[in-house]
Amino acid sequence: MDIDQAEIDRLVTRPAETRDFEIKAWIDQRNLDGKAKLLVAIFALRNFNGGRLVIGFHNKTLQPLPGAPANILDAYHNDDIQSLVSRHASETFDVAVGFGHREEQLHPIIIVDSDTRTPVAVKVPITGPGGKQLLKKGAVFFRSLKANGVVSSAEIQPEDWPELMQICMDNREADIGRFVGRHLAGLDGEQIADALKSVQLAGEIRPNLSEQASTWLDEAAAKAKAAVARWPLQPYPGIRPNFRDLLRAGAWEVALVIDPPISGRVADDVFFQTVASSVPTYTPRPVWHATHSGEAVNRHMQISDGWEAFIVLVPDDWWATIEFQRWEPIGRFYLRRLHDDDASAKLRGTVPRRTLDLGRAASRVAEAIIAGLAIAKALGCAEDSAQLGFAFRWTGLEERILASWARQIGERFIERKSLDSEATAIVSVPLSTAPSAVTPFVTEATRPLFAKFDGLSMSTEMLDRCVQLVFDRKT
Repeated sequence: MDIDQAEIDRLVTRPAETRDFEIKAWIDQRNLDGKAKLLVAIFALRNFNGGRLVIGFHNKTLQPLPGAPANILDAYHNDDIQSLVSRHASETFDVAVGFGHREEQLHPIIIVDSDTRTPVAVKVPITGPGGKQLLKKGAVFFRSLKANGVVSSAEIQPEDWPELMQICMDNREADIGRFVGRHLAGLDGEQIADALKSVQLAGEIRPNLSEQASTWLDEAAAKAKAAVARWPLQPYPGIRPNFRDLLRAGAWEVALVIDPPISGRVADDVFFQTVASSVPTYTPRPVWHATHSGEAVNRHMQISDGWEAFIVLVPDDWWATIEFQRWEPIGRFYLRRLHDDDASAKLRGTVPRRTLDLGRAASRVAEAIIAGLAIAKALGCAEDSAQLGFAFRWTGLEERILASWARQIGERFIERKSLDSEATAIVSVPLSTAPSAVTPFVTEATRPLFAKFDGLSMSTEMLDRCVQLVFDRKT
């Protein structure tokens, strides 16, 4: 399994507890109790379809802890961790160990492979002194989301089994999709995707969901403008960054409306934590990521019966961040964020508003849809009846040319230019959709954007690659 050192460094710098990212204090896997604790965490992540386990941090404050084992590279050697997993797991799967620096201390991050097709149980138990069973044979562990929104690794409960089985079925469905794709090679992939999508959605889309999503997009965008206007009037520690040029460069927006609306929830800590812990961490800065901290700026605040955050970070050594988020307990979510091209421009030695990497844009759409599905499920929406209405908008497109600096799409598309400044798209996604099956919806959502660049249309195969890169955490 490949280790992305840049990802490791980012995760150690900005850890966050989510369902696919667990934070643990120091564990010494050279003793029986440490082995058991490590295996519980790893097996739970595996059964949740993989994730990351970062060690040596407090899971509440997210701050580094003292007490690291001596010879940390040996204490968390990849071969030892893999051997431990293979010995005790009912089914062998891959793990990898990387190390990141934080405050002159190495912290191990254990990467747990995804693609779970069958639940992993304990094959060989661990028995401590006096016959105490630290890890019992046959136990199945899972990343459970409690009623108060707190996530934990624990022995699976009856209410968790449907989700675990759905994860396994989704991965098997993805295998079937790849099999069918190989055998349909040579046919028009876009026509096949359209036909399958029309069958899936026929008679299911509620007539007003598109209108709701479009209205929410404009309503939330107005809230974003209000947040920008308030920002200079609010206290700010240190030198206030100048971000006006980046703000004028444009952005991409996504508005999500869950239908039917969610009832019985309020914008309290339980709602916030439920959403925050459900968002998958496929990227260094996930869509609708949480910023609930003790800082006076760059954090979510409860306002007007929802949670809002206006985040401004313009560092010299990393991507710029200028984004606005809005979460509402009835099931409405919004994000406005810089184009990846502009956020990374300074770091890449170029300037904003010059290019647009459509591969990155497609991956961001896929991530937003996948995150929306996860949020709706965590909030208890009925998978057999709920619909998710997404409205996407891209601004600041005029005079941009296509690029492929992230190497997600082919070089033949570069140099196409957009003469229009804006593109919009609306797509409805059934909550029953498997995350691995979102490519048809990504195709529908990105088609108006691609067409702005001299009529470009992107193949289903290429879009499927952009989606897969999200799952591979390579975007």
